[in-house]
Amino acid sequence: AREDLRPSGVEIHLRNGRVLAERRDVAKGWAVSPLSDKELEEKFQGLAQTSLSRERATRIFELGRGIENLPDVTPFIDELAYF
Repeated sequence: AREDLRPSGVEIHLRNGRVLAERRDVAKGWAVSPLSDKELEEKFQGLAQTSLSRERATRIFELGRGIENLPDVTPFIDELAYF
């Protein structure tokens, strides 16, 4: 595995002695293991809603997702700049 992909693993030891283990050589979100559209939106919403309302986060996400189709990016920039 490439060093910059930072493989990781986790083990959970249950009280009954059972061990649950999982290893990922490539973290989700890298080009070789991209997030699905739903996962990307959930991650964005989870991070954005720490400082924005759900409604505003949704507007920003929707504008950003379709940015290549906007005739003018001013609405996107305005939504980002609004405090």
